[in-house]
Amino acid sequence: MLVAAILLWVSACSCAQEALRAQSPRDRNWTGYESNATRIYKSAEHCGAFAVTGDQGIGLSSVDGITWFNHVPAVLTNSQRQVRGGGMLVRIGPRGTIQSSTDGLCWTNRNSSTASRLHSVAHGNGLFATVGNEGALVTSVDGLIWISRNSGTEERLRGIVYANGRFVVVGYAGTILTSKNGLQWTLCHSPTDQRLLDVAYGCGQFVAVGWKGVLLTSPDGVTWISRNSGVSLHLRNISYDPSDSPSQEKASLP
Repeated sequence: MLVAAILLWVSACSCAQEALRAQSPRDRNWTGYESNATRIYKSAEHCGAFAVTGDQGIGLSSVDGITWFNHVPAVLTNSQRQVRGGGMLVRIGPRGTIQSSTDGLCWTNRNSSTASRLHSVAHGNGLFATVGNEGALVTSVDGLIWISRNSGTEERLRGIVYANGRFVVVGYAGTILTSKNGLQWTLCHSPTDQRLLDVAYGCGQFVAVGWKGVLLTSPDGVTWISRNSGVSLHLRNISYDPSDSPSQEKASLP
């Protein structure tokens, strides 16, 4: 009886998985389905992958940045972030707030040289870099002393990531900036003029998301391609988790 019950359970699980696979398109477009309440995306595979969330319960996921399928979105926010680098934790927020900590318990306010709201922070190549409103871009070697850099734009900068040997920044009006050293920044050609709200990197692809379902991908952070997200609502957040321990945490200030 026990063996028969186990076999029945395995068979039911297998059927359920096959049914779910049949509902998960694997083409090069982003595809969504309507639920009774709102536009929701579901998938059995959303670990070790990109995850995108947006307005009205939108969720998308991909393991390579090119082929996408639907999933139930996790709760993500890109309004305030923290990042670890060089033994230091740094977190940012409104009114130019930058705080640093060595243990995550005791935090010290730092002079950010800007009063603009800061939206995102990244660490790479021995440098912290954070971006925000009015084209604010501030960097630090140690997380203690911060220097304002010329971003070359006054557009609101919303997301930053370091990967593949360079920083990539995205912002309003389709703004995309890149830098290898975090000091000199280059404005890239963007295939959109919509507001870009977040950017991530994984599986050899940078992926940026934004207003009206805009979704861009790039293998190098310089040349970008517009993808069909299949939705017209705003995509606000994207993350890539290669394991159960993502290198960049998102957290809000107390």
